[in-house]
Amino acid sequence: MFLAIRMRCGYLTLLICLLVGLSACAPDLQPGQLDGMDGPVCDFDRLTVSMRVRNEGAAAGASVASVRFAHSGAEVRVETPSIGAKSTVAIGVPIPRPIPSPNELAFDIAVDVDNAVVENNESNNTASGGDCTPGLEP
Repeated sequence: MFLAIRMRCGYLTLLICLLVGLSACAPDLQPGQLDGMDGPVCDFDRLTVSMRVRNEGAAAGASVASVRFAHSGAEVRVETPSIGAKSTVAIGVPIPRPIPSPNELAFDIAVDVDNAVVENNESNNTASGGDCTPGLEP
């Protein structure tokens, strides 16, 4: 009986996926906004940039984000925790040395760089031209 219920749930999930589209059935990880009120925030006391990774699809397991800083050319990889469906998480990224002035800090971000999460759209995992506002973490 458990197997029959499990099979029905699997078919129900498949039917829902077909009716509403695959975006409801697979994760879709994306970098958060890179400017404005919801953009990255610099903490020059802790030497970190806090930014968001969002998931526009179904729940996603842990992955890795990569941030390349323009001032040094350094790439910093940071683990991204599991993200629920239609949710957002904040990640803290250490600022590599030499430390630039706040108005010189610029970066690009790529999420799920190791392709650990099977997504319905792998083409929207990067964003360029990020800078941050000094202030509190998001």
